[in-house]
Amino acid sequence: MTFYPFIKPDTCKRIAVRPTARNPMGQHVLATRKIHDVYHIIKYTYDFISSRQFRIIDDHFRLMNGGVTSFYVVDWGDPRPISATSGLHVTLNNTQGLSVNNNDGGNDIILWQNSGDYGDNCTVSGNVITDKTKSWDTDEWANHQVIDSIGNAFNVSGNTAKTLTISTASTIMAGAYDIHRYVYRTIASITAASRRLTLNASPILAYTTPVEKFVLPVYACHYAQDSLGLEPTSDYNLEPNDNYGPYYSGSIEFIQKGTGT
Repeated sequence: MTFYPFIKPDTCKRIAVRPTARNPMGQHVLATRKIHDVYHIIKYTYDFISSRQFRIIDDHFRLMNGGVTSFYVVDWGDPRPISATSGLHVTLNNTQGLSVNNNDGGNDIILWQNSGDYGDNCTVSGNVITDKTKSWDTDEWANHQVIDSIGNAFNVSGNTAKTLTISTASTIMAGAYDIHRYVYRTIASITAASRRLTLNASPILAYTTPVEKFVLPVYACHYAQDSLGLEPTSDYNLEPNDNYGPYYSGSIEFIQKGTGT
């Protein structure tokens, strides 16, 4: 499963569109349509991202083959707070727009935990990441993911006060890193009256107070533009770490095609 890198945008909007017939001048135009139309644009807007984050995004799109390769894009514009979990069931604030039909869009979701940490200077030995500036609680990051300085993601099996252990032996890049947590699932059924989802597997993320867990729909998208819509700003980071360089801002648009919502 290939996801767009988890660099959360400042704003995200999913807009329904449809291609129309050519107008009298021979131009191909787009018209906005109701939410159930087939084509959608998901627009990410970044007000300020570091050079490191830009390189991660740029590298991701370098691997995409235009409109041929599809990957999953998170709709950050429509988070659903989780109010309860039990077995395969998750209760939300609302289920509008979610679906049980394959390829509709909205039947694939992630459960996102709004917590994590980051650092600018870690070392790596085997499958252990060390950050001497940290004082974590033992195993507080178990079952989280860590993204290294070039955007590779790894599962964390446990941690000590200053180390993270990933579950499989992989090549981890030293330097900056980010820790986050999400679980990918598919919706098996929806009980709209009680706002409850039944998932294809346990959500794993237990409900806790205060609410810091959300369900976010994800959509299979393509990227068919010729270039990234991100440009360097006049601001510059001079710190001697992986974030060295100009800050970037701009928007990226993804094309999503489904048969429903």
